Amino acid sequence: MIKKLSFACLLITLSHFSIAQSYWIPKTPFLDFCFRYKGDINNITNGSHFLKVKNLSGSNHQESIIKNKSGLFILIDGTGKVFKAFDTLNKMMLFKRIDSTVFEGYNAGAINYSFHNNIYSLGGNGFWHINGQLRLFDSVTKEWNGIRINQEFHIVNRNFSFDKDGKGLFIVQYPYENVISPPNDSTFSILKFNCETNQIEKLGQLNSDVRLPLNLQEVNYKIILKSIPGATIFCSNYSNIYLIDFEHNHVKKLINNRVRTILMGRSNGSLLENTFELGGKVYYTLSKDPNQTLNSFELNLSDFSNDSIPLYYPDHPSFYRLGIIMLCLILLFGIITFVIRKKLKKAVSPNSNNSPNREYKNYYFSIQELECIDAIIKQVELPAQGLNQLLGVANKSEEVQRMIRSNLLKSINDKFKVHFQTDTDFVERTKSEKDKRYVYYTISKANLEIYQRGLKSPKKIH
Repeated sequence: MIKKLSFACLLITLSHFSIAQSYWIPKTPFLDFCFRYKGDINNITNGSHFLKVKNLSGSNHQESIIKNKSGLFILIDGTGKVFKAFDTLNKMMLFKRIDSTVFEGYNAGAINYSFHNNIYSLGGNGFWHINGQLRLFDSVTKEWNGIRINQEFHIVNRNFSFDKDGKGLFIVQYPYENVISPPNDSTFSILKFNCETNQIEKLGQLNSDVRLPLNLQEVNYKIILKSIPGATIFCSNYSNIYLIDFEHNHVKKLINNRVRTILMGRSNGSLLENTFELGGKVYYTLSKDPNQTLNSFELNLSDFSNDSIPLYYPDHPSFYRLGIIMLCLILLFGIITFVIRKKLKKAVSPNSNNSPNREYKNYYFSIQELECIDAIIKQVELPAQGLNQLLGVANKSEEVQRMIRSNLLKSINDKFKVHFQTDTDFVERTKSEKDKRYVYYTISKANLEIYQRGLKSPKKIH
C-alpha cells in the first residue's frame, strides 16, 4: 500500500513539474503564421506577453520572439529561460521550456537574436551594471555559454538593426553611469557588431542634431526592416516617426500620412505589437485586439522624405584614412616627378632630340671614371694593363678584364656624348703600331679641349 502511494505521489509530482515547464496558449494568427513559416524572421519587435511564466523574480518581464529554421522560440527577458513551440491542437499551441538555466538577473534588456540557427544574447542589465557580454544558447547542453569578443560596450536593446547581409548588428549605445566604479559614458554612440567574427567596433558619436528629435531616451516602439537593410522605423512620440538607416548613415522623416495613421495605433489606445517586416510589408497585431489578428501594410523608401541628415559622425572613418593615404601618395608622386624632370632638364637641352643616347639619365662622371680620364690625359696613351691596375682587376682573367674595361669606357663615352651634345667617343681604343696585340686608350686633342673647356669642375656622384 505504501509503495502504491509513493508511486502515485511521484506521478503527481512529475505531472506538476511537466505542467510547470509547458504552456498551452491560444494559437493566435500571429503565432500560427510564425510557427508555419519556413524561413527566418529575425526582426520581431514589440512582442506581446504570451506565456506569462509564473514564479519569476521581479515583474513585467518582456518576451523576445525568435523564429528561425529550427523553430519558434520565446525568451523571457532577464532570466535566460527559453521556450520552444512544439505542437498545435485545435486553437491552442504548446510551448515547452528547453533550457536548464539556474542563474538569472544578469541580462535584462539584452539583444536576443538568431544567427545560423543558433540563439544568441548580447549585453543586458543586471547586478549593478550594463554589460556587453555575448552568450550562446547551447542546444545540446541546454545552457548559456559565454563567447569571447574583442571588447565590451554597454549594450541594451532599445535601438538596433541588422546589416544588409544579416551578418552584423548596428547598435545605439546609450549614456551609462556605472554605480559601482568608473568609467562612465555620457555620450550616444553607434556600434557595429560582426556576428561571424564576434568583433565589435565603435563607428562614431550620434549627431547632436538628431538626438532631441528622436528622443532616444523614450522609445515607444521600433520596427526593424528587412527589405531596407540596416534600417529601423523609430517612434519616440507619435508626431515624429523616423527611418534610422544605420547602413547608409542617415535619418529620414516619415511623410506618408497613411502610414503614420497606422503606426499611431487606434483611438482606443491599441498600439502596434509583434511587428516585423517581410517582402516590403510590415506585419503587426494590435495590443487590444483579443483575436490577435495579423495585419499588414506596404512600406518603401518613398514614404520618407528625400532630405536626410547624418545619424552619426565617424570617429575614424575609413574613407578619411583612405583620403589621407591617397593625398600622401599624390604628394610623393609629385615630388618624385619634379625631381626627375629637374634632372632631365639639366641633362638634356630642348634641342637635343637628335643627340645620341639622350635617354641616358645619369651623365655625371663617377670618381673611378674621373681617375681613369685623368690617367689617360697624363700618359697620353694609357695601356690596357695600366687601366687594369686602376680598376683593380689586374689579377682577374682576361675575359673579366676586357668586360670591365668595356663597360667603363662605354659609360664614359655615353655620358660625354649626352653632356657635350656630340657623336664622338671621348676615349678611343687603339692598337700599338709595333705590336697589334697591345691596346692603348687615348683622348683626341679636340675632345680634350671640349672636356677641359666645358667641364673645368666636373661634378661627381658617389
